[in-house]
Amino acid sequence: MGRKTILKIAQIDPLLVEVALPLEAYGKLRVGMTGMVIPEGLKGRYSASITVVDSVFDAASGMFGVRLEMKNRRASIPGGIRCQVDFPALEAMAPRQAKLK
Repeated sequence: MGRKTILKIAQIDPLLVEVALPLEAYGKLRVGMTGMVIPEGLKGRYSASITVVDSVFDAASGMFGVRLEMKNRRASIPGGIRCQVDFPALEAMAPRQAKLK
């Protein structure tokens, strides 16, 4: 007799933001720094804190990952939507596409 999942729990406070950045951004971001998250289709900009900066690159794309944590106490921002992230420390670079988890 197989078991079937009947419930899946998702945490939406805080939301996790996953973004891939190019090699030239490596070394310019650190845990604790902030980024501004702009969710697609929603108004507003939201501050998020960097919690992880990957030290392993994807050889095929030359990219590395950064994870941010964004407070969502009122659950006003749904998880799973695309967003852009603007890092003040990378002012010369364009905002990066990301996804809220």
